[in-house]
Amino acid sequence: MRSHIYRGFEINCAVAKAETGKPSARWHCTLTIRALDQPEPLHYEIELNAWTPAGARSLCIQYAKQHVDESTGPEHYPGQAAHPSCSPLRKKGGQH
Repeated sequence: MRSHIYRGFEINCAVAKAETGKPSARWHCTLTIRALDQPEPLHYEIELNAWTPAGARSLCIQYAKQHVDESTGPEHYPGQAAHPSCSPLRKKGGQH
């Protein structure tokens, strides 16, 4: 699993399993997001539809970036419009 660095956060996504379906597969992914200045990452789980494991990982990374943007707020990134929260991420273990 290759780490992805985005705005001071390390993002890792692993595709855990797929349920076959038509026309795509339902993937269960595990995701960790860690601020580079913090020792412990936050763990999340996400389920999504994609054609391939690589597509699922790419979509998972997109959701992680959106989550980082929403959690840090628009004031940290001038010139970007705020958008409503619609991230499908949920903390691992059922905690919200």
